[in-house]
This record gives sequence, C-alpha cells and structure tokens, in this order.
Amino acid sequence: MVVKSYREAATLADAREAVFVLRPERDAALSVWVEFHRANAAMYERVAELDERHHWEALYWVGYEMRQVEKLTQKPEWKSGYGDAR
Repeated sequence: MVVKSYREAATLADAREAVFVLRPERDAALSVWVEFHRANAAMYERVAELDERHHWEALYWVGYEMRQVEKLTQKPEWKSGYGDAR
C-alpha cells in the first residue's frame, strides 16, 4: 500500500511509509518541519490504537516526534520568526 496521507496509515508499517513519503525537503522552512513532526505524532497516536501488535512502539514514536517539535521550537529562528523572542 502506498500511503499518500497521514490519515491512510492504519499500521505501524503504513506510518513509517507515510513518514518517508511525506518528509519535507532538507531545506524546508522550520515551520514546515515543526508541522511535519506534529502530524507524525498525531498519526502515531492514532496508529497506537489501531495496530494493537505495535501499540507500545507507536507510542514511542509519539514521544520521539514530540521531542523533535520541542527541539525545533527552542531554536532562535523559530522564536524570531514567530514573535516569541521578545
């Protein structure tokens, strides 16, 4: 199955494929990367409920993706780009 959106992922394998297919370009804006990781976290959370065999692994990936968001939003360019630096 070729996953074309986050909503199509019903198993952990589908989710991993979605991450690969929907990954932004390396030089994408920081906001694009933040949204990518937030969408991944939501997808993995849904997959944890749907794919019982991989429940705990999917929950691991929820945490991983949220840590990526946290890291990215701590960068100075995130703060200056969104008015949070002052």
